Amino acid sequence: MCTDVSTRRFRAAQAMLGGLVLLTLLLGAWQCQRGMAKLALAAAASDAQRQAPAAWSGGALPPVGTRILPKGNWVPEHAFVLAPRSRQGQPGVEVITPYRLNDGETLLVNRGWLAEGRAMPALPSATPTVELAPWPRFITLGPTLPEGNRFQHVDPDAYARWRGGSRPVGYAYAVASPGLIVDLPRPYLNAERHFAYMASWWGMTLAGAALCWRFRKETK
Repeated sequence: MCTDVSTRRFRAAQAMLGGLVLLTLLLGAWQCQRGMAKLALAAAASDAQRQAPAAWSGGALPPVGTRILPKGNWVPEHAFVLAPRSRQGQPGVEVITPYRLNDGETLLVNRGWLAEGRAMPALPSATPTVELAPWPRFITLGPTLPEGNRFQHVDPDAYARWRGGSRPVGYAYAVASPGLIVDLPRPYLNAERHFAYMASWWGMTLAGAALCWRFRKETK
């Protein structure tokens, strides 16, 4: 009787270890997939940035990373700032100004960072060169309502409700903004981190597989 109980417990432990081996294998494959996706995104963005910026009046949104010359005009009365946004320990804000395209759609343009208390620089008169970006991802515990024109996050739906219009068609960063500090995001530059995680998970897979083999050998 005791032998049967011990055998069942041993088999249950072995099955649990096998499940952990499978889990670490899948987690390693997931991190590998994420790393490969970021490498592909980096290659596509690099290729897009080598091209001369093309004029864009609206319609189908070009791929992320593409640099364009939007055709239309700034809408300063619907501008807002993202706050707080510190930079090297100094408090500040990011300035977001909508750009109305010729087809009537709105493109939100992050013009850059401004130190808290500094005067807002004038809008450039020339057509800006902007780089298209994905909508920023963020996590909140509940709705974060703007205070005046100060937002905590770039949220296209919250912006549409705030100004009483349609949802912006896209988000972009100005390549250069006089009077502001521009930090173009490069979220795909950390692909190596995912491959490091992959190696860690698959190292656990190998260790777990070795333990499974040893346990199986001892029960024969």
